[in-house]
Amino acid sequence: MRDTSFASPLALISGLIGGLGMYVVAGWLSGSEEMVRVLPNSVAMGLNTALMFLAAAAALVLGTRSAYGNNIATALAIGIVLLSGLILIEHTFDVSLGIDFSAMHGAVKDGNPRPGRTAPNTCLGFLFAGLAMIALFRMEQQSRIVRQMQTILITVVGMIGLTALIGYILQLEVMYRIAVYNRMAAPTALAMFLVGIALSLLQYRSRRNVGLKLDSPDARITKIAALVLTIVALATGLTGFVILKDGFEQSISNAMLRDAKSDASAFASILS
Repeated sequence: MRDTSFASPLALISGLIGGLGMYVVAGWLSGSEEMVRVLPNSVAMGLNTALMFLAAAAALVLGTRSAYGNNIATALAIGIVLLSGLILIEHTFDVSLGIDFSAMHGAVKDGNPRPGRTAPNTCLGFLFAGLAMIALFRMEQQSRIVRQMQTILITVVGMIGLTALIGYILQLEVMYRIAVYNRMAAPTALAMFLVGIALSLLQYRSRRNVGLKLDSPDARITKIAALVLTIVALATGLTGFVILKDGFEQSISNAMLRDAKSDASAFASILS
């Protein structure tokens, strides 16, 4: 008998992820700028990003249900890995492989330097999520090392989404944008965090189904809380550093401006 204690939360979260992806895809197909932005004044979620969320949601629902479902889910996960990997290649070598739908995305003026290209941190999240799903759907064949790597991948996926969300809350762009590349949209950050949660639920259910020793619910909640608090602490420290840096630079600028005015006044006095 399969464990169903996490079936409803997993289905709900997967539905939210898939619903968001479907909403954005419909927005691109209908030419609705409001739908592809999801939130007012947000950068648009790219079509490839929405499609990968749709694929991830379908894989999360189908995975571990049956051998046939596992095969479909594995194929979807492989597709996510391949697409996100190709986009990362575009970012790394600054080339276009013709997969960004740039002409379609160019109509939305949201400041993205590469219209339609999924942000690199988002691509990493999808890449790790796809790899984690491939491992999850082949649970019976896993060694202890593979299971540990799986946990690391899932944790990183959740951290990528949560870190970007905190960055938006603290208005700290460095937490949701890498250098000058496309920035992760706020709805994308939320959906990526949900993917991490869904993967964690799927991992727990899969391990229970094959009889592996599991942490107690209290222990898992404690670990998650510790991870969230760590990210919040790092974000707070980074925010303080940025504020101090900006304050120091402003003080230097003001001091230089005062010196320049003083020198100009002295020079004017000499001339007069």
